[in-house]
Amino acid sequence: MNAQCRTLFGPTAVLFVVIGAAPGCAGEVDIFRDWVRARCIAVAAGDTVFGKDATASAGAHVERGSLPAEAYEAGEKAIAAALAKPLTGSVDVRFDTLKCLDLAASRDIGRLARRERRR
Repeated sequence: MNAQCRTLFGPTAVLFVVIGAAPGCAGEVDIFRDWVRARCIAVAAGDTVFGKDATASAGAHVERGSLPAEAYEAGEKAIAAALAKPLTGSVDVRFDTLKCLDLAASRDIGRLARRERRR
């Protein structure tokens, strides 16, 4: 958690903790979910302008967070597995964005972040 989040005290802080919405303050789980989302899109987009932007965005989330490297290594494995799963629909596309969004919102990613946060 960043220093700004740690300096909240009093009734306002309690309200933010209860609803989890302190302005400018994201918890480690949220930061990790955002990293998974950006990193997954970066992998899916590859060496394109959008992929490079997503890679830089993922890096920014790593800098914001404080989880150990093992969390990100496990996240990379989860991303590879998610992107490898075949999804089909009414149109002939890979649905990589959908895979990334679903993965980032998944319970597995939340559990992974909470487990690594305790290390």
